[in-house]
Amino acid sequence: MSRGIKNLRPLLEPGSIVVVGASEEPSRIGGRPLQLARMHGYAGTVAGVNPKYESVQGYPCFARLADVPFVPDLAILAVGAKDVLGTLSECADRGVRAAVVFAGGFAELGTAEGRQLQEALQQFAGRTGILVAGPNAIGLVNVKQRMYATFMTAMAETPPMEGGVAIVAQSGGAVIAVHNTLQARGVGLRYLLNTGNEACVDFSDYLEHVSVDTGTKVVAGYIEGLDDGGRFMEQLQTLRDRDVPVVLYKVGETAQGADAAASHTARLAGSHAVFKAAFEQLGVLRADDMEQLAELSYLASHGGRGSGTRVGILTTSGAFAAILTDKFGPAGVSVPRLSEELQARLRPNVPAMASTANPVDITANVVNAIGGFGAALSSLLQTQELDFVVLFSTSNLIDKLADEILRAVAGSKRMLAVMVTGISRAQPALEAAGIPVFHDVGRGVAALAAMARRDAQRGAGRPWRRGPDWPRTAASAEALRILAGARARGASNLTEREGKELLASKGVAVTRGIVCGDADAAVMAARKTGFPAVLKILSPDIPHKTEVGGVRLGLVNEDQVRAAHDAVRSSVAAAAPRARVDGVVLQRQVRAGVELLVGVHRDPLFGLVLTLGFGGVMAELVDDVQHRLLPVDTDGVRSMLARLRMFPLLTGYRNQPGCDIEAVVRAVVAVASLAEELDDQLDEVEINPLIAEAGEGGDAVAVDCVMRLRAGQKHGEWSPALEVAAS
Repeated sequence: MSRGIKNLRPLLEPGSIVVVGASEEPSRIGGRPLQLARMHGYAGTVAGVNPKYESVQGYPCFARLADVPFVPDLAILAVGAKDVLGTLSECADRGVRAAVVFAGGFAELGTAEGRQLQEALQQFAGRTGILVAGPNAIGLVNVKQRMYATFMTAMAETPPMEGGVAIVAQSGGAVIAVHNTLQARGVGLRYLLNTGNEACVDFSDYLEHVSVDTGTKVVAGYIEGLDDGGRFMEQLQTLRDRDVPVVLYKVGETAQGADAAASHTARLAGSHAVFKAAFEQLGVLRADDMEQLAELSYLASHGGRGSGTRVGILTTSGAFAAILTDKFGPAGVSVPRLSEELQARLRPNVPAMASTANPVDITANVVNAIGGFGAALSSLLQTQELDFVVLFSTSNLIDKLADEILRAVAGSKRMLAVMVTGISRAQPALEAAGIPVFHDVGRGVAALAAMARRDAQRGAGRPWRRGPDWPRTAASAEALRILAGARARGASNLTEREGKELLASKGVAVTRGIVCGDADAAVMAARKTGFPAVLKILSPDIPHKTEVGGVRLGLVNEDQVRAAHDAVRSSVAAAAPRARVDGVVLQRQVRAGVELLVGVHRDPLFGLVLTLGFGGVMAELVDDVQHRLLPVDTDGVRSMLARLRMFPLLTGYRNQPGCDIEAVVRAVVAVASLAEELDDQLDEVEINPLIAEAGEGGDAVAVDCVMRLRAGQKHGEWSPALEVAAS
């Protein structure tokens, strides 16, 4: 649940600071903030609290907080865990509005005592309204204000340059690591913020502060876990709307709970896959390690001017051209062949033996035609056939070509990146002109490809946004009646028949079956439906029938129907002896087609998530799926389908008949809409398989479905609408 909007200015932009537990020794935790305030020229008022001193590192020092002659905006607590609450009480009595708690020994220990200390701290902050950063935090830095509420040694040894990158991390080590890499890269910083245990101020609170800070141009974040996915997404939306690049490295996975273990959809999604989907929809650049987090932040800080995934490659070596082509393709970036018209413009400006198709290999002879190189580079940067350009050469050639590079990029709206072997003297001038320079080809390509995919995603379809502008309809009376009936009998899942009724109410084509109590009834049903037929067990306790031998396909005569009935009953009795069995369902088999899985499950952080992929009994083995946070529209579903590896099966692969893609899109959108309408009543919807029938006029038919009721709710106390429907 959201903790609400917090004004973090007393914490991050204080006009005065007091260090409780101040030390004369700069290397101690209580001494470092004072050293940094003096070293970096913090303009606010500073004092220490320690009965051992009357002055400390040149600042006045007092025996008690009550003796400080001014009311500090921020208190830095360099005291032990057991003294934190008492010190915070003194801060509240004095009117201090914010505090940074360095001490560990709280919930991170995993002990009852540590958790109790942190709960007491949270309760105190809630009662008094004091902003508490941490505990177990390495501290906070506002580079522009020269405010260093931290004990990071790096801030004294290699202080950050002022710039536009805000680092927000749930690890002190991550803050230092990213700072060190960006410092070496010459990238200036705005904030360095370690969230610590987030007892009071959490990751999203810091995101909210930087999202409205006009001086923040890039956000680099490290995440281990979140409590409030809604607020997190709200802040990412704000940053996206401001066109502020966000680079995030998410580690670890959140447990999905025991109930999800029975679900293909939840197993295929997993928390990490959901985070990836959320990041993509919100335009986040996702890093896979700490170095890439810094590298992407470096690239973003140069104001990438790309708009898609078409790269033009210009090299001075055929080997360099081959290397980049091999690297960009698997990374999702195309190297398109240049038009004959563009190649004709390039040829007069490059050596006769040069390749102009793309990659453009101008060879090392470029040194004999430097002016021509500049004209060729300008042509690549100006054309509408490319989204960005990469120049790859040796350091000595880059230095010789630097002036031409700078002239060419000056009039371009496209990004130019330089790959260089060796140390280039021209690198500072190139970077000052907004040209990122990479020495590691693999990391450079990975960063550029991630930026290109982000740019392409921003220009494709409707961006994700949850809010009042998204049309949403109420659940139908029929749907409420079905759900109320299931609740009344104490069910946790709808039966297949009930689930299909809900799907049909949204216009999804479903197979209609006849419920049979014995083999004779099944044979009679087969005579009505015709052959080939399918026989399935009907049980509210068996969501996945194939796993207990509860399905028989391709039955072509009455003897096979009778044998299938007995076999299914026997298999289910052996595999799930405690399951309630309401009989079997006999239905006509759907004509051949492509089997898909369509599911919506409730992620604990992000809410409803759509999973779409190739299904059937091997859904998890194949693992060809896409995920998307709801809501979703037809364009979003088409994009998900097109990104599946086996999408060609739907369009007609190797002379096989294709399927009606739009029928599939309509069915998937309908399932997503149903899940949204029943958001407060269902935890999961899954169709496996949804068969996209082959051939002209084929439909998308839901053959089997699982619908799991919202956990933790009981009949009679969960929805007034259902009570009315049940009556």
